[in-house]
Amino acid sequence: MDEGTKHQGSSPLFAIFCLSLLVLFLVPYSIYQLCCGAENEKTHKAWAKSGKTKSSLSKALRGSCTRGKIIMLLLWGAVAGLLFYIQTSQKEIAPFDPFAIMELSPDATEKEVKKQYYKLAKERHPDKNPDDPQAAEKFDLLAKAYNALTDETARENYKKYGHPDGPQAMNIGVAMPSFLFNPDKQTAPIMLLALVGIGILLPLAVAACYLTRSNKYAGPNQVQHETLGLWLTHHKFGIKESQGLRRILDTLVVAKEFIDMPVPSTQAMALEELKKLVMRFNPELKGLKQDFWKRKASIVKAHMLLIVFMERAEDEIPEILKPDLKMILQRSPSLLAELMNVAVYPRKPYFLYAWMCPAVAVVEMMQCLTQAVPVRVRKPTPTSSGKSDKTGEAAAGIMQLPWMDAEIAKKLAKRKVKSLGELSAMPVDERGEALLASGYSKEHIEDVETFLSAMPTVHAEAGFHVEGHASIMEGDMVTADVRVALTRPSHKATKSKVDADRLKGVEAYAPHYPQPREEKWYFLLCDASHNLLMANACESLLEAESAGAAHPEKYAGGEGTVSAADDLKATRSSGKHAAARAGITNGEAEDDDLDSGEDGDDDDDAAAAQTQALLSRSGKEKGKDDRQLVQLRFMAPMAGKYNLQLHIMSDCWIGARPWRPSPQTHDGRSDSGVSVPLSVPCTPSPRPCPRSSTRLEVS
Repeated sequence: MDEGTKHQGSSPLFAIFCLSLLVLFLVPYSIYQLCCGAENEKTHKAWAKSGKTKSSLSKALRGSCTRGKIIMLLLWGAVAGLLFYIQTSQKEIAPFDPFAIMELSPDATEKEVKKQYYKLAKERHPDKNPDDPQAAEKFDLLAKAYNALTDETARENYKKYGHPDGPQAMNIGVAMPSFLFNPDKQTAPIMLLALVGIGILLPLAVAACYLTRSNKYAGPNQVQHETLGLWLTHHKFGIKESQGLRRILDTLVVAKEFIDMPVPSTQAMALEELKKLVMRFNPELKGLKQDFWKRKASIVKAHMLLIVFMERAEDEIPEILKPDLKMILQRSPSLLAELMNVAVYPRKPYFLYAWMCPAVAVVEMMQCLTQAVPVRVRKPTPTSSGKSDKTGEAAAGIMQLPWMDAEIAKKLAKRKVKSLGELSAMPVDERGEALLASGYSKEHIEDVETFLSAMPTVHAEAGFHVEGHASIMEGDMVTADVRVALTRPSHKATKSKVDADRLKGVEAYAPHYPQPREEKWYFLLCDASHNLLMANACESLLEAESAGAAHPEKYAGGEGTVSAADDLKATRSSGKHAAARAGITNGEAEDDDLDSGEDGDDDDDAAAAQTQALLSRSGKEKGKDDRQLVQLRFMAPMAGKYNLQLHIMSDCWIGARPWRPSPQTHDGRSDSGVSVPLSVPCTPSPRPCPRSSTRLEVS
């Protein structure tokens, strides 16, 4: 390398390098935020708030101030700062031009050069310019220009090398901070350590952390592998076939995330206070369930905190335990979502069916946690006939109202208002008077009205088909097409459209939950008589919400909703009762009645014809139907008649707003959502079958 070449760092060049990298990332990021990304970060609020609303300008400003756009503005501010730094610190490098320095034309004579030099020397002499700190530098530059034009040697050097002093050392600027090229020997070890640390050790540490985390956590919900192992295989706390709602909480709290929660000795007094609080709501824990207290301390703490939260007594929790409650509530939605994946894991060989009871119970647990409703309220009450009544479930529906407690619920019951449906069916003035007389304040009544305005009603229409075949064989992959529309009273109140393409979800009204909760809807196709979950799906019903908001009058009073059965007996899914009970469809056939393949009765033929007509009509209207299509796929069971139930359950709402169906439509609603009974008589085909299995027809 040439000895006259000098390498040195350049902070302005380093700033240009950083600016280039930043702009390379920022331009596409800004395009994404302005065109599509920011829109999809918005969630639609399901409720219409009473009182004065903010101006459209303030709403627009609030909507535009998303996290992504704030980050984008900060990065553009960094770009502006780098540009200013480069502009102020970059020195302009100009070639040496003696004629320009002496303000002469290139064809000036030597006499003109001398005359001009004497003139400029008087003007630029440092003694003449004491206030100019660059006067000496300017005068030296003028002298070099004069020598280059008058001295023979200097003129030759200028012609050859472009400078009167001959060849100059070349300065090469590197786009790195200048202190990196400091010749001081003390900085060399520091720079070596920095390069090794940043270039080698840091990437290795990041890779090690990533591999450790990826081996420790699994799935989109980032749940620990040990948690999944406990839920799947533990003999006591794992998912069981007949597991109901009251046992789901026992399974949830044994998550490894909660087991690893510290229990320092400083929390001993607070835990004793929490224990007294829990036993106040659950006195049976004093003597009957000693196993509750024999578990690991962190599990007991998590269980107690969740119980107290769902009892809406979080204000009585000691301050030292509130950070733990916050962490538990932050992790619980993702843990419950993964617990649902465990609950719907196929348990039956060949057909790959799961268990119905634990799947429905997990969704019910999501509802209780979101709306802060005690699990004990939803326990089925056995009757003299051995069946369970609906008193507890009706109480759970009304207990999810804001500011509701047991005393207010008792006073409402004396007014013959025992369920959420009865309360929502009352006129607004009459409802307000009933709530006010039961102990509500006027401010709290407004919260109740807000809650009722967001309460969803799901309108579902379902049918079955097999791709490429007019009939169904045992073992065929059957598709259940469910057309869904979702309406709320807030749709009529706000008259606002829901753009499904610009939203990422719908935010449920859950005033007791400390974090925003995005609605998810679970579609569970079940054979209740055999406790089988044949197919399931989890959807965000944005398109259904858009259809309902665009035409709320179309679905008012049951119009536009068709179910594939004539009657319904809703079923509960807690414990073994659900596995043994069945819905009655078509007035006669029980769910556990299987056809042997002989001729069916007239009611079965009518139900089959109704289902076929429903499929035919859905196919004709598919091109113009604005409702959301949800498809469930499952393997066709053995030959027989099956009365299936499609449960459409929200993870945020207990129950659904009841409405009076029109004479042509029939809608069934379970206690936790919408239950559509589907009469599916399946009989062997008399035609020869090209496959070894039996041909089935869905009629």
